[in-house]
Amino acid sequence: MNPILAIPATLMLLAALGIVARSAHRFEHTTLVTSWRWAAAALAACSATWILDGLFQSLSPEWGRLLWLVSAIFLLCPAISVLGARRPGVRVWNWFVLFPLAAVLGWPALTIWRSGGGPGLLQFEGPALIGFVLATVMGVGNYLGTRYRAAALLVALAESCWLLTLTSFDLARAADPWMLRLAGVAGLATAVFIANRAAARDPRFPPGLDRLWSDFRDTFGIVWAQRVQERINARAAEQGWRVRLDAGRIEWEPGVSPSIKQEAAAELEQALRWLLRRFVDEAWIESRIDGRDSNPHQPAP
Repeated sequence: MNPILAIPATLMLLAALGIVARSAHRFEHTTLVTSWRWAAAALAACSATWILDGLFQSLSPEWGRLLWLVSAIFLLCPAISVLGARRPGVRVWNWFVLFPLAAVLGWPALTIWRSGGGPGLLQFEGPALIGFVLATVMGVGNYLGTRYRAAALLVALAESCWLLTLTSFDLARAADPWMLRLAGVAGLATAVFIANRAAARDPRFPPGLDRLWSDFRDTFGIVWAQRVQERINARAAEQGWRVRLDAGRIEWEPGVSPSIKQEAAAELEQALRWLLRRFVDEAWIESRIDGRDSNPHQPAP
Protein backbone atom coordinates (compact mmCIF):
# COMPACT_ATOMS: atom_id res chain seq x y z
CA MET A 1 0.00 0.00 0.00
CA ASN A 2 1.32 3.39 -1.03
CA PRO A 3 0.00 6.09 1.34
CA ILE A 4 1.02 8.85 -1.08
CA LEU A 5 -1.56 7.46 -3.51
CA ALA A 6 -4.03 5.93 -1.06
CA ILE A 7 -4.79 9.04 0.99
CA PRO A 8 -5.61 11.37 -1.95
CA ALA A 9 -7.74 8.62 -3.52
CA THR A 10 -9.63 8.22 -0.25
CA LEU A 11 -10.28 11.95 -0.02
CA MET A 12 -11.47 12.01 -3.63
CA LEU A 13 -13.86 9.14 -3.01
CA LEU A 14 -15.28 10.73 0.15
CA ALA A 15 -15.72 14.03 -1.68
CA ALA A 16 -17.58 12.19 -4.46
CA LEU A 17 -19.80 10.51 -1.87
CA GLY A 18 -20.61 13.93 -0.42
CA ILE A 19 -21.50 15.29 -3.86
CA VAL A 20 -23.89 12.43 -4.53
CA ALA A 21 -25.43 12.68 -1.05
CA ARG A 22 -26.15 16.39 -1.59
CA SER A 23 -27.54 15.97 -5.10
CA ALA A 24 -30.96 14.59 -4.17
CA HIS A 25 -32.67 17.89 -5.07
CA ARG A 26 -31.56 17.48 -8.68
CA PHE A 27 -33.82 14.47 -9.04
CA GLU A 28 -36.95 16.04 -7.63
CA HIS A 29 -39.95 15.84 -9.95
CA THR A 30 -38.42 12.91 -11.87
CA THR A 31 -38.60 9.13 -11.73
CA LEU A 32 -34.85 8.98 -11.05
CA VAL A 33 -35.10 9.20 -7.26
CA THR A 34 -34.53 5.44 -7.09
CA SER A 35 -31.48 5.79 -9.32
CA TRP A 36 -30.10 8.44 -6.97
CA ARG A 37 -30.61 6.14 -4.00
CA TRP A 38 -28.73 3.36 -5.77
CA ALA A 39 -25.93 5.79 -6.62
CA ALA A 40 -25.62 6.90 -2.99
CA ALA A 41 -25.61 3.27 -1.83
CA ALA A 42 -22.99 2.35 -4.43
CA LEU A 43 -20.69 5.20 -3.43
CA ALA A 44 -21.11 4.28 0.25
CA ALA A 45 -20.33 0.61 -0.41
CA CYS A 46 -17.31 1.46 -2.55
CA SER A 47 -16.01 3.94 0.02
CA ALA A 48 -16.36 1.46 2.89
CA THR A 49 -14.66 -1.31 0.91
CA TRP A 50 -11.78 0.93 -0.15
CA ILE A 51 -11.20 2.30 3.34
CA LEU A 52 -11.24 -1.14 4.95
CA ASP A 53 -9.33 -3.06 2.28
CA GLY A 54 -7.40 -0.46 0.30
CA LEU A 55 -6.46 2.15 2.88
CA PHE A 56 -6.18 0.28 6.19
CA GLN A 57 -5.89 -3.22 4.70
CA SER A 58 -7.76 -4.57 7.68
CA LEU A 59 -9.54 -7.33 5.77
CA SER A 60 -8.34 -10.77 4.87
CA PRO A 61 -7.87 -11.37 1.13
CA GLU A 62 -10.97 -13.56 1.21
CA TRP A 63 -13.25 -10.92 2.69
CA GLY A 64 -11.65 -8.21 0.60
CA ARG A 65 -12.47 -10.01 -2.64
CA LEU A 66 -16.03 -10.58 -1.50
CA LEU A 67 -16.58 -6.91 -0.67
CA TRP A 68 -15.10 -5.78 -3.98
CA LEU A 69 -17.59 -8.05 -5.72
CA VAL A 70 -20.43 -6.46 -3.74
CA SER A 71 -19.13 -2.99 -4.67
CA ALA A 72 -18.97 -3.95 -8.35
CA ILE A 73 -22.57 -5.18 -8.26
CA PHE A 74 -23.79 -2.03 -6.51
CA LEU A 75 -21.99 0.13 -9.06
CA LEU A 76 -24.05 -1.35 -11.89
CA CYS A 77 -27.42 -0.66 -10.26
CA PRO A 78 -27.81 3.13 -10.71
CA ALA A 79 -27.49 3.06 -14.50
CA ILE A 80 -29.59 -0.10 -14.85
CA SER A 81 -32.32 1.46 -12.72
CA VAL A 82 -32.56 4.34 -15.22
CA LEU A 83 -33.66 1.83 -17.86
CA GLY A 84 -36.78 1.17 -15.79
CA ALA A 85 -37.48 4.78 -14.82
CA ARG A 86 -40.86 5.11 -16.48
CA ARG A 87 -44.16 5.31 -14.68
CA PRO A 88 -45.78 3.15 -13.49
CA GLY A 89 -43.18 0.40 -13.86
CA VAL A 90 -40.52 2.31 -11.93
CA ARG A 91 -42.15 1.17 -8.70
CA VAL A 92 -41.56 -2.53 -9.36
CA TRP A 93 -38.32 -2.34 -11.37
CA ASN A 94 -36.21 -2.98 -8.25
CA TRP A 95 -38.07 -6.15 -7.38
CA PHE A 96 -38.35 -7.68 -10.82
CA VAL A 97 -35.06 -6.58 -12.40
CA LEU A 98 -32.43 -5.09 -10.08
CA PHE A 99 -32.65 -7.50 -7.16
CA PRO A 100 -32.73 -10.59 -9.43
CA LEU A 101 -29.83 -9.12 -11.43
CA ALA A 102 -27.78 -8.63 -8.26
CA ALA A 103 -28.58 -12.19 -7.17
CA VAL A 104 -27.49 -13.63 -10.52
CA LEU A 105 -24.25 -11.63 -10.60
CA GLY A 106 -23.44 -12.58 -7.03
CA TRP A 107 -24.43 -16.21 -7.41
CA PRO A 108 -20.85 -17.55 -7.71
CA ALA A 109 -20.04 -16.10 -4.30
CA LEU A 110 -23.27 -17.44 -2.82
CA THR A 111 -22.57 -20.88 -4.23
CA ILE A 112 -19.08 -20.97 -2.77
CA TRP A 113 -20.37 -19.75 0.57
CA ARG A 114 -23.07 -22.39 0.71
CA SER A 115 -20.61 -25.14 -0.24
CA GLY A 116 -18.48 -24.29 2.76
CA GLY A 117 -15.52 -23.00 0.81
CA GLY A 118 -15.88 -19.44 2.08
CA PRO A 119 -15.08 -16.30 0.16
CA GLY A 120 -11.45 -17.31 -0.23
CA LEU A 121 -12.28 -19.43 -3.28
CA LEU A 122 -14.01 -16.57 -5.11
CA GLN A 123 -12.52 -16.27 -8.58
CA PHE A 124 -14.35 -15.45 -11.77
CA GLU A 125 -13.75 -17.18 -15.05
CA GLY A 126 -14.71 -15.86 -18.47
CA PRO A 127 -18.33 -17.15 -18.62
CA ALA A 128 -19.15 -15.74 -15.18
CA LEU A 129 -18.18 -12.26 -16.36
CA ILE A 130 -20.65 -12.19 -19.26
CA GLY A 131 -23.44 -10.87 -17.06
CA PHE A 132 -21.24 -8.04 -15.77
CA VAL A 133 -20.18 -7.13 -19.30
CA LEU A 134 -23.76 -7.04 -20.60
CA ALA A 135 -25.02 -5.00 -17.64
CA THR A 136 -22.13 -2.54 -17.99
CA VAL A 137 -22.72 -2.11 -21.72
CA MET A 138 -26.44 -1.50 -21.19
CA GLY A 139 -26.00 0.97 -18.36
CA VAL A 140 -23.00 2.88 -19.64
CA GLY A 141 -24.12 2.74 -23.27
CA ASN A 142 -27.32 4.58 -22.35
CA TYR A 143 -25.28 7.73 -21.66
CA LEU A 144 -22.91 7.60 -24.61
CA GLY A 145 -23.87 10.44 -26.92
CA THR A 146 -24.95 12.64 -23.99
CA ARG A 147 -22.94 15.22 -22.11
CA TYR A 148 -22.32 12.59 -19.42
CA ARG A 149 -20.45 10.20 -21.72
CA ALA A 150 -17.05 10.83 -20.12
CA ALA A 151 -18.43 10.11 -16.65
CA ALA A 152 -20.13 6.96 -17.90
CA LEU A 153 -16.91 5.66 -19.45
CA LEU A 154 -15.02 6.28 -16.20
CA VAL A 155 -17.63 4.28 -14.30
CA ALA A 156 -17.09 1.44 -16.78
CA LEU A 157 -13.34 1.73 -16.15
CA ALA A 158 -13.84 1.44 -12.40
CA GLU A 159 -16.08 -1.58 -12.85
CA SER A 160 -13.53 -3.25 -15.12
CA CYS A 161 -10.61 -2.64 -12.76
CA TRP A 162 -12.40 -4.13 -9.78
CA LEU A 163 -13.67 -7.15 -11.66
CA LEU A 164 -10.24 -7.80 -13.14
CA THR A 165 -8.84 -8.34 -9.64
CA LEU A 166 -11.37 -11.17 -9.17
CA THR A 167 -10.36 -13.12 -12.27
CA SER A 168 -7.58 -15.53 -13.18
CA PHE A 169 -6.69 -13.78 -16.43
CA ASP A 170 -3.01 -13.33 -17.26
CA LEU A 171 -3.39 -9.55 -17.06
CA ALA A 172 -4.87 -9.82 -13.57
CA ARG A 173 -2.03 -12.04 -12.38
CA ALA A 174 0.58 -9.71 -13.83
CA ALA A 175 -0.93 -6.52 -12.38
CA ASP A 176 -0.96 -5.41 -8.76
CA PRO A 177 -4.54 -5.87 -7.44
CA TRP A 178 -4.13 -2.89 -5.11
CA MET A 179 -3.18 -0.62 -8.00
CA LEU A 180 -6.12 -1.83 -10.07
CA ARG A 181 -8.50 -1.08 -7.22
CA LEU A 182 -6.87 2.31 -6.74
CA ALA A 183 -7.38 3.07 -10.43
CA GLY A 184 -11.03 2.10 -10.11
CA VAL A 185 -11.51 4.33 -7.07
CA ALA A 186 -9.86 7.29 -8.78
CA GLY A 187 -11.91 6.70 -11.93
CA LEU A 188 -15.20 6.53 -10.01
CA ALA A 189 -14.47 9.70 -8.03
CA THR A 190 -13.47 11.54 -11.19
CA ALA A 191 -16.67 10.37 -12.88
CA VAL A 192 -18.72 11.98 -10.11
CA PHE A 193 -16.75 15.24 -10.38
CA ILE A 194 -17.24 15.37 -14.15
CA ALA A 195 -20.96 14.56 -13.95
CA ASN A 196 -21.47 17.16 -11.23
CA ARG A 197 -19.75 19.83 -13.31
CA ALA A 198 -21.75 18.90 -16.41
CA ALA A 199 -25.00 19.15 -14.43
CA ALA A 200 -24.14 22.52 -12.91
CA ARG A 201 -22.86 24.31 -16.01
CA ASP A 202 -24.91 26.79 -18.03
CA PRO A 203 -27.45 25.13 -20.33
CA ARG A 204 -26.62 24.85 -23.99
CA PHE A 205 -30.00 26.15 -25.05
CA PRO A 206 -32.15 29.04 -23.85
CA PRO A 207 -35.44 28.19 -22.15
CA GLY A 208 -37.83 26.53 -24.55
CA LEU A 209 -38.50 23.26 -26.32
CA ASP A 210 -34.87 22.77 -27.35
CA ARG A 211 -33.75 22.87 -23.76
CA LEU A 212 -36.60 20.61 -22.62
CA TRP A 213 -35.67 17.97 -25.18
CA SER A 214 -31.91 18.28 -24.61
CA ASP A 215 -32.24 18.02 -20.82
CA PHE A 216 -34.52 15.01 -21.06
CA ARG A 217 -32.16 13.20 -23.43
CA ASP A 218 -29.10 13.89 -21.29
CA THR A 219 -30.87 13.04 -18.03
CA PHE A 220 -32.58 9.80 -19.02
CA GLY A 221 -30.14 8.64 -21.71
CA ILE A 222 -30.43 7.65 -25.32
CA VAL A 223 -32.64 4.58 -24.78
CA TRP A 224 -35.67 6.47 -23.49
CA ALA A 225 -34.87 9.46 -25.70
CA GLN A 226 -34.97 7.23 -28.78
CA ARG A 227 -38.40 5.92 -27.80
CA VAL A 228 -39.77 9.42 -27.36
CA GLN A 229 -38.03 10.64 -30.51
CA GLU A 230 -39.60 7.92 -32.64
CA ARG A 231 -43.07 8.67 -31.30
CA ILE A 232 -42.76 12.42 -31.83
CA ASN A 233 -41.24 12.17 -35.31
CA ALA A 234 -43.92 9.73 -36.43
CA ARG A 235 -46.62 12.08 -35.16
CA ALA A 236 -44.91 15.07 -36.80
CA ALA A 237 -44.77 13.32 -40.16
CA GLU A 238 -48.40 12.27 -39.86
CA GLN A 239 -49.61 15.76 -38.93
CA GLY A 240 -47.29 17.65 -41.29
CA TRP A 241 -45.58 19.72 -38.58
CA ARG A 242 -42.39 20.06 -40.69
CA VAL A 243 -40.23 19.49 -37.62
CA ARG A 244 -38.41 16.54 -36.11
CA LEU A 245 -36.50 15.70 -32.95
CA ASP A 246 -32.82 15.13 -33.57
CA ALA A 247 -30.01 14.07 -31.23
CA GLY A 248 -30.22 16.76 -28.57
CA ARG A 249 -32.11 19.46 -30.48
CA ILE A 250 -35.22 20.23 -32.53
CA GLU A 251 -34.75 20.56 -36.29
CA TRP A 252 -37.17 22.57 -38.44
CA GLU A 253 -37.46 22.12 -42.18
CA PRO A 254 -36.09 25.04 -44.25
CA GLY A 255 -38.55 27.69 -45.30
CA VAL A 256 -41.14 27.19 -42.55
CA SER A 257 -43.10 30.42 -42.10
CA PRO A 258 -43.28 31.97 -38.61
CA SER A 259 -47.04 31.38 -38.33
CA ILE A 260 -46.77 27.70 -39.25
CA LYS A 261 -43.77 27.29 -36.97
CA GLN A 262 -45.66 28.82 -34.04
CA GLU A 263 -48.64 26.56 -34.58
CA ALA A 264 -46.47 23.45 -34.99
CA ALA A 265 -44.41 24.35 -31.93
CA ALA A 266 -47.58 24.45 -29.83
CA GLU A 267 -48.58 21.00 -31.11
CA LEU A 268 -45.04 19.71 -30.49
CA GLU A 269 -45.03 21.05 -26.94
CA GLN A 270 -48.34 19.38 -26.18
CA ALA A 271 -47.07 16.04 -27.54
CA LEU A 272 -43.83 16.29 -25.56
CA ARG A 273 -45.71 17.12 -22.36
CA TRP A 274 -47.94 14.09 -22.84
CA LEU A 275 -45.03 11.68 -23.42
CA LEU A 276 -42.66 13.06 -20.78
CA ARG A 277 -45.26 12.95 -18.01
CA ARG A 278 -44.34 9.28 -17.53
CA PHE A 279 -40.80 10.35 -16.56
CA VAL A 280 -41.07 13.81 -15.00
CA ASP A 281 -43.59 16.05 -13.25
CA GLU A 282 -45.11 19.15 -14.77
CA ALA A 283 -42.83 21.34 -12.63
CA TRP A 284 -39.75 19.81 -14.27
CA ILE A 285 -41.14 20.52 -17.74
CA GLU A 286 -42.16 24.07 -16.88
CA SER A 287 -38.71 24.87 -15.48
CA ARG A 288 -37.11 23.97 -18.82
CA ILE A 289 -39.60 25.92 -20.87
CA ASP A 290 -39.80 29.13 -18.84
CA GLY A 291 -36.25 29.06 -17.44
CA ARG A 292 -37.02 29.27 -13.74
CA ASP A 293 -34.52 26.48 -13.04
CA SER A 294 -31.05 27.27 -14.41
CA ASN A 295 -29.46 23.89 -13.66
CA PRO A 296 -30.31 20.73 -15.59
CA HIS A 297 -30.78 17.56 -13.64
CA GLN A 298 -27.87 15.20 -13.23
CA PRO A 299 -28.23 11.49 -14.00
CA ALA A 300 -26.71 8.85 -11.73
CA PRO A 301 -23.05 8.34 -12.41
